[in-house]
Amino acid sequence: MPNPFHHRAAIERIIRLSERPNPGHVRLAAVIKLIKATCPGNPANQLLLEAHPYEFARHKLRDLYDRAEPLVVTQSHAAIDAGPDEEESPEEAEDPL
Repeated sequence: MPNPFHHRAAIERIIRLSERPNPGHVRLAAVIKLIKATCPGNPANQLLLEAHPYEFARHKLRDLYDRAEPLVVTQSHAAIDAGPDEEESPEEAEDPL
């Protein structure tokens, strides 16, 4: 699987090539490459989103919360969570005689 940060660094290098100090034919080739790399139908756009860690984490958390099932506490979990409070105290023990 490609590294999203490597992909973002490559896009940034292409952006630098498309800037003014470079010759016209280099800038034109870089702009064409950028258009192809960032068009909406390109699956590599997901890599660009993943390369921004805060935005990627925010979207992942939103997806997790959207798909989360409601928390249902069953009786077995309630008994486990109750712990020693539910046990009989020694004062209430029945007399075996």
